[in-house]
Amino acid sequence: MTGAARGSRRKYWLKLLLLVAVAVPCGWLGFSAYLYLQVRNHMEQLRVDGYPTTIEEVLARYPEIPDDDNAALILEKAFAHLRKGEEELELLQTLRKLPAESPLDGALRSRMQTLVSEQQECLSVVREATKKPRARFDLKSDGTGIVAAPHIDEMRKLADLLFFDAVLASEKGQSDEAVSDIRDLMKLDAFLRAEPMYSAQLSRIGFVDRGKIATERLLARATLDEIQLRSLGEAFAADSESPTDTLLLVVAAEGRTGMNLIDPVVGGGNPSNPTPNWNWIGWAMFGPSRSMFAETERRILEAGHLPIHRRYRAAQAAVDKLDRWPFSWSLATSMALSGLPGLFMADARSVADARVTLTSLALERYRTVHGAYPDDLTKLVPEFMAAIPIDPLDGKPLRYRCLDGGFVVYSVGYNGKDDGGSEERGPQANKHARDVVFKVAR
Repeated sequence: MTGAARGSRRKYWLKLLLLVAVAVPCGWLGFSAYLYLQVRNHMEQLRVDGYPTTIEEVLARYPEIPDDDNAALILEKAFAHLRKGEEELELLQTLRKLPAESPLDGALRSRMQTLVSEQQECLSVVREATKKPRARFDLKSDGTGIVAAPHIDEMRKLADLLFFDAVLASEKGQSDEAVSDIRDLMKLDAFLRAEPMYSAQLSRIGFVDRGKIATERLLARATLDEIQLRSLGEAFAADSESPTDTLLLVVAAEGRTGMNLIDPVVGGGNPSNPTPNWNWIGWAMFGPSRSMFAETERRILEAGHLPIHRRYRAAQAAVDKLDRWPFSWSLATSMALSGLPGLFMADARSVADARVTLTSLALERYRTVHGAYPDDLTKLVPEFMAAIPIDPLDGKPLRYRCLDGGFVVYSVGYNGKDDGGSEERGPQANKHARDVVFKVAR
């Protein structure tokens, strides 16, 4: 190769290297700017749509209430009397597996009675608190988007105590006491209904399930009068509708928390003002997670506006799109958003719990007046119900059939299939396969 040829080749490679040296940073810069614009537009659209864009704005939507009306100030006193340990959870799981008509065995009953007896002072304080109209616990962000809610575990324990006391009262034939306990239990649910925290909503949903089970066991053992039936109906009425506005706030709160998890890696600053600091490596390597997060959050918020039976699948479809992205990019996004579709599903099941309970109470009222249960639910309208409740898990009317001496009202449950009112109770029961059932068999 001649000297001229070698010189020409060197010039070629120098030009190529220069081109790469210019093109790669420019491309990287352009990619970062594109991601920045996507996230910025998302945040601006959130503001236009009326959603909070910082965790402080989320908490500002949680309304303050006067101290005289605030049950939280009394409930915090009850927390101090709670017994340590997780025995309640074990007992709750055992009760959930028992058919409503099955009596408690001696050992289970004794354990529940001991637990309740040792915390009577706590129950007295709770009953005082439930006379208040509302509750608001103090929620504060730690500056990173994480909000501490230490009251959630204590509220769950209080709900368990009321649940156990209601079950024991039913076993003893003390209907008035059982009704009072169930009403107080549902008041704890009402106290958390407006709290825009993921853990608060999941716990509240669990309270509705406890209330439904306690009512089912009570109706299997006693014939309630009109006043008692109406009283229980009032306790469950609010839960027959989804707290959509609160759930959307929960999605926004999780969005702000998740964005803060991604920000330190991306170098993008406050998620409410996502200005990149031109950390090219951070934005080009991890910026896609922030962009994907913004897009997925938007789709989950859109899902929250759909009819209740369509929300879960739409939200899950949004999260499932992350699987098509490289693992390193989608990990942070998946961790922050993966639980939100389940919140919509749990909410739908909670509404189903309330609706089957309200329908069962209406059937009992019908039986009190007419001496027998109706052939179909249309007979309840309009004297005992304004309309036949819709199944929040498939959008069709709730299912109902008479039994010998009783009835069964049910929703199709998590799987969306009519399994004929099968509860699949027992040690191997799969909650995702069974229907949401309220059964009275005497």
